[in-house]
Amino acid sequence: MSLQRSSLPGGSKRIADAAMKCVLAAGTSLLLLGASSPVAHCAEAADLINEALAFRTVIKDQTAPAGIARLIKLGDVTTTFVDDLAARGVTHFLIDFDWTFDYRYQILERHGRRRLKLTAENFKPKITLRHVVRMPRSYYRSGAWESQLMRHEFDHVAASADPRPLLLLRHLLRSISVIDHALQATGKPSSELCSKLINAELNRREQAVSALIRANYELLDKVSKHGTLRVPNRNAFFARLYTKPNLEEMRFPFVKEVVHLLETDVYRLAKLPHLAADPTEPAR
Repeated sequence: MSLQRSSLPGGSKRIADAAMKCVLAAGTSLLLLGASSPVAHCAEAADLINEALAFRTVIKDQTAPAGIARLIKLGDVTTTFVDDLAARGVTHFLIDFDWTFDYRYQILERHGRRRLKLTAENFKPKITLRHVVRMPRSYYRSGAWESQLMRHEFDHVAASADPRPLLLLRHLLRSISVIDHALQATGKPSSELCSKLINAELNRREQAVSALIRANYELLDKVSKHGTLRVPNRNAFFARLYTKPNLEEMRFPFVKEVVHLLETDVYRLAKLPHLAADPTEPAR
């Protein structure tokens, strides 16, 4: 048996795992950026925005209402108006994910077989979240902030800018169990192999949280019929997102790993950012 310790720079990743297309009248939602890939490269993310009509808090000399302005700041939201949408809006969330970690490993030999026991340590993630809300060009007008479609898109922003998903992600990234891997070759495992194994586990956890957010986006569209109906019990709906029943309902694969986090005050008492008024109601 041998014990080794080393460090790896980790890596970086930009994820755009939730692009929900919402139709104010009839229609369906389309998951993911493009049609199939859950990962957006930098150029693809830039292509989401029409730079000529991209805004933060002021559209047509009108400042975003306080609730939307709060979501813009919290979720780092850019609103853009485009020609490739007709009666629908599209909300994308993008996660910039950089990390470093140390690792240690043991090599166990038994009956001529060698197994690697790999442990990540001192994991230091840097996670930032931003959003792009894409709106039809026809909505570029006075009163855009108060439109039902715009406010529905900011309900999607609220579902992903909710602090609990990133609490889940940071907890899971810092609590990776020992990785068990069969070694085929003799000698020490390469740093490339150790990095590959650890990064695969990190990505698996990130993908699970992103899938959970996507599922809750779908749930929002289901109960509101894509923003055309009032969300029943609005405050209770948003409060239930990312709770244990919600995680179980969405078949989140790491419920056991996060059950203690769910019981902490930081998680239970997290301030939820959704708008007070439903998109179908007068803004307040």
